Amino acid sequence: MAASAFYPAHLRESYAESIQYAKHEDPLKEFYSRRQENISKIEIALKTVTKAVNPKNPNEPISYESKGRGFVVGKYIFTADHIASMYYIYSEPESTFTLINRIAETTFLDEIALAEVVNDRSKDIAIFDLSKTPELCKKYCNNLTLDDLMTSDRLYIGMRVFWNGNPGLQDNVYRESSISRFIRKGDSFAGLGEEFKHSFLINEPVIRGDSGSAVWHYDGHKNYIIGVATFVWNGLGGIKFMDEYVEAVKKYEKDSKKDVK
Repeated sequence: MAASAFYPAHLRESYAESIQYAKHEDPLKEFYSRRQENISKIEIALKTVTKAVNPKNPNEPISYESKGRGFVVGKYIFTADHIASMYYIYSEPESTFTLINRIAETTFLDEIALAEVVNDRSKDIAIFDLSKTPELCKKYCNNLTLDDLMTSDRLYIGMRVFWNGNPGLQDNVYRESSISRFIRKGDSFAGLGEEFKHSFLINEPVIRGDSGSAVWHYDGHKNYIIGVATFVWNGLGGIKFMDEYVEAVKKYEKDSKKDVK
């Protein structure tokens, strides 16, 4: 028996209309479209230019260029140190890394040099202050604050996460996963550097190009940024906690107030 038969006659028409509407309008479609649009608004493309010693001719430095992702919270750009810094040159045919002797390094957004807040290799975090470049701030600064970031003490195993990845340099590839493990300082993880020991793992890999992307969680009321896509370990994605970013911004703002005095 058709479901509509259980409805009074005067409601059958509206029931039929609702079914017809449902065939054409998925209530989740707008939700996910809006979610992807909102999170993609804060994502940016960064370029870093590194000048290094030329081993064949020390008098003529070599310039290297790398590209990666970051995102904007308020007036700050957050990304990973390995996006904003170059320590090695990767050779595709041999799959080898060659250490370079850096002379100078600058990260750009829209071909404008960014003002560095912190670039910490030991923690693999990098932050830039957009307020130092008003033309960029006018275009990219937003209303997000540190209150829109969720620190590690509020995360839990199984928490659902989502992000816009950039695998293969294809922007805004929507992805979802869940937290599978926390990694703390002192934990033993074979092949994992100490700079990645304050992070968490998710059940989907972080693919090359994803690094620097904001990872989000929706708590049923609000979207929060809970981490930065950074590395892959045994097929699992590695996400840096927001704690060190929050601490770095607070220290920077405190020191800035001291300088004004």
